[in-house]
Amino acid sequence: MTAGIASVLGVSIVAVGLITTVTIATSVAVAAIVLAMVGLAVQSHVSSSTTSVASSSANAPEPGAEPSDD
Repeated sequence: MTAGIASVLGVSIVAVGLITTVTIATSVAVAAIVLAMVGLAVQSHVSSSTTSVASSSANAPEPGAEPSDD
């Protein structure tokens, strides 16, 4: 009887440990995916802002420049 109870408790402890491990691993994986997505979104936003600023400043005429006759 005592061996049966100990066996059930042992299996329960192992099961809880496995469930906890899987839960933590899943949480870490989800957090890594979310951080990667946020990082990509920020990088995309920053690069598009930098590109638009660079292109608008490249196309802007210099102050006091004469218009070209081309």
